[in-house]
Amino acid sequence: MVDFERMLEDIGEERVLPSEQLVRNTKNGLRRAMDERQEQGFFKRNPVYRNMLASVAVVFIFFMGFMSANLFGGSGLDTEVAFYTLDINPSVCFNVNREDEVLNVVMQNNDSFDLMSGLDCIGLKVDDAIMLALQEAKEKGYISSEDQYVVIGRFTGEDEDNHLSEEELQSYLEDNLGDMVQILVVSGDLDDKDEADKQNVSAGLLKVQEMSQEMEVEGVEEVARILEEEALTLIAPILSCTILDTGLRFTWNEVDFSETGYEGQVTYRLISSASKELLNSGGGVPVETFSFTTGETQPKAYDLMASTGTVSPGEGRYYQIKVSYGDYSAYGNKVQATMPVAQAPAVEKQPDYQVNGEFYGDSVKISWEKATREDFQGYKVVASKDNPNPSYPEDGYVKYITDRDVTSQKLYTSDGFAPEREYYFSVTYLYSDGGKEYGSSVKLFIPEKEEPVVVEPVVQATYISTTIRGSQSGSKVSLSWDKIDRSRLDGYKVMYSFTDTNPVYGDGSKYYKWITNPATTSVSLDMSSLYGYKPNTKCYFSITALYDGHDVKKPSNVISFKTADASVEPVGDYVSTKISGSQSENTIYLVWNEIDHSSLDGYKVMYSFTDSNPVYGDGSKYYKWITDSSNTGVSLDITQLSGYSPGAKCYFSITALYNDHAVKKPGNVISFTAPGTATEYVENYVSTTIRGSQSEETINLSWDKINHSALDGYKVMYSYTDSEPVYGDGSSYYQWITNPSTTSVSLNMTKLNGYSPGDQCYFSITALYDGHAVKKPGNVISFVAPDGPSDPPEDYVSTTISGSQTGETINLSWDQIDHSGLDGYKVMYSYTDSEPVYGDGSSYYRWITNPAETNVSLDMTSLGGYESGATCYFSITALYDGHAIKMPGNVISYEAP
Repeated sequence: MVDFERMLEDIGEERVLPSEQLVRNTKNGLRRAMDERQEQGFFKRNPVYRNMLASVAVVFIFFMGFMSANLFGGSGLDTEVAFYTLDINPSVCFNVNREDEVLNVVMQNNDSFDLMSGLDCIGLKVDDAIMLALQEAKEKGYISSEDQYVVIGRFTGEDEDNHLSEEELQSYLEDNLGDMVQILVVSGDLDDKDEADKQNVSAGLLKVQEMSQEMEVEGVEEVARILEEEALTLIAPILSCTILDTGLRFTWNEVDFSETGYEGQVTYRLISSASKELLNSGGGVPVETFSFTTGETQPKAYDLMASTGTVSPGEGRYYQIKVSYGDYSAYGNKVQATMPVAQAPAVEKQPDYQVNGEFYGDSVKISWEKATREDFQGYKVVASKDNPNPSYPEDGYVKYITDRDVTSQKLYTSDGFAPEREYYFSVTYLYSDGGKEYGSSVKLFIPEKEEPVVVEPVVQATYISTTIRGSQSGSKVSLSWDKIDRSRLDGYKVMYSFTDTNPVYGDGSKYYKWITNPATTSVSLDMSSLYGYKPNTKCYFSITALYDGHDVKKPSNVISFKTADASVEPVGDYVSTKISGSQSENTIYLVWNEIDHSSLDGYKVMYSFTDSNPVYGDGSKYYKWITDSSNTGVSLDITQLSGYSPGAKCYFSITALYNDHAVKKPGNVISFTAPGTATEYVENYVSTTIRGSQSEETINLSWDKINHSALDGYKVMYSYTDSEPVYGDGSSYYQWITNPSTTSVSLNMTKLNGYSPGDQCYFSITALYDGHAVKKPGNVISFVAPDGPSDPPEDYVSTTISGSQTGETINLSWDQIDHSGLDGYKVMYSYTDSEPVYGDGSSYYRWITNPAETNVSLDMTSLGGYESGATCYFSITALYDGHAIKMPGNVISYEAP
């Protein structure tokens, strides 16, 4: 005998409110019908028995029937010929072809998105797809007991015999699921499916209603009236959560109630539970309640602070928004979050290892103590503009070094640093058990990058290439090359390409690995895991040796190996992820499946307004680089993306990167249409407008402030020859300003390079963004240079250098310059030029902007060009007025040990 009380509890009797009389009559009528059928010998697999039993699910329609029309749409492909519906609390429709293979999965309510996320049913046989969904429902708590009832609908056309019968489908599921659920199978034709789409209900549940009407259960007319006359599109906002230092911040999108057909009061309840299962069953405790009337400003955020005591610090809970529209309710998605533990006041602790730094020509050199633990995994060299104690992963990393014996690293502006800007540097030690140790920090300026000095024939003797060799075993390739023993070597780029017969770093080819230890001269790799892999194709390999901060590159010879034919299964478990999303006006919400892989570097959130398949590295833009594998969602403003145009379609995708970017796996693509009109468009990267006035030789310049998070600063440009001076085109710049609030300068035209009385001088501001990756020049103004200064010229002076030597250590000092126009001191040296001056091709050891800092100590053996017994010359060049004036001082020299 069927336990009707339990069945009605499973399908939510408390939510069924046309009348208590309908519930009682339905229950009593079904008992009588079932008793008659059991006396006649019908059992569970008898279709008539199933039809009688299914009729009780009529009450289920009251909380499943009011769904959005766009979720219940029918076939989207010409080859879809039949449909199978699955109704628990989530409702899903599987659209299949003539072989019962799943072509499309249609989500029919909010919970179905949660149920099916991460399941790939496309291409499966429909019975396997349904069983997979039922197993997932059990895992996620939608099926909470062994006697819970599930309705499965089967809707076919004239070729019904080509599809699974009711008996075959029910037998298959029961044999594989055991007593996990009670399966109710109902059948109909394509007209039944079309009618359900029109009424915006699940076809399986509508079929159950029709069976109930045939049994003349009292109250069915009320069910039909509600379905046809009072249908509402119950929708709930998409909830997301951000973890703050002191609590949780919940945000959600605004709901357009004009689409629901409802007007009146709406109540949002943020509810919480320790388990997802309790939320699935309609439980949970309220955290906060928000009420408003349609048409009013809607609440869209709430901060739950740890100090309120509602949720304990360190406690993990599930959260959901329940939306109440009059007598009806809908539930949104669920998010999980852990209340942060209040951070104790920072206590300065001793670092595990010592880290040191020094200037090294046009780079900085970071050095550290060698790791001592046996389970050492690698060093992460980290940097930060703001954090005085940077560490991995909080501050990312600049370099990753896996060789225990490599304990120093040179860093250049080409590694992503802004020139002449101060950074904090440190090293994080990684271990195979997941543990970390930390080095001390050092604060250094990144020098402005100098152009490489090319002196023949020294270049030929200093910069050399290497010779690559290799062997193949199946898809595995072993590469080796000759060691390069040169002090200016940065490292080796192991290059490969399936299309370019001469892969060289920087020409668009891919690199498999970046090796900074010159003694590491071999790698092994799997060709099937490389980007661009195709069966039966040649792959070309080469080594590019890089010198002087990547300024000089020396490619080696090229070797090649052929990949296996198509019959050989590629090796590798590198997977892509699946992206999905929603849009609320100009806000886009993106989510994707988490990847659990030890070699995962992170996710590139890619977008493009022009490329319908944006992939990292193909020229498309990326919105965000995420290294935390569990961080699988972002929200963004589509109007702020580069290339935005009202009405344009923007494509989004996730590229998963592995093995230090050696392997990339792009996922699926979704798109959204940008809102707005042309008058609303604001350029993401903007220029500024310059103005000015002249008083004899003095020019006063001012410009509009730029408010933009990606702004690096302003380059104040000038030229006596170029009527459109732009940073990077060869024009001179007077000053580099990194404070966005500084919007004016004064200068003396007679002190600028190229000055000639009566000549026209042109001025402009170039705004730089994203580490100088984007430059936006503004308008140009000009002034005529006067015959000469009205007052005697200012006193630009040089300084006098002196020093001492102790072995390889040189101590330099010089006289302080007290001058308002002083930019700083360039500490110059050269092993070949007896008069080193800044800008003449000599190297500089350090750039000092503090006029009171007048001494340095350095190691002669670390300087470029070092050779035992050679003479090294030192001098100080004083720079004034934005480098417009340079004043070299005297020269001293020492012999290298």
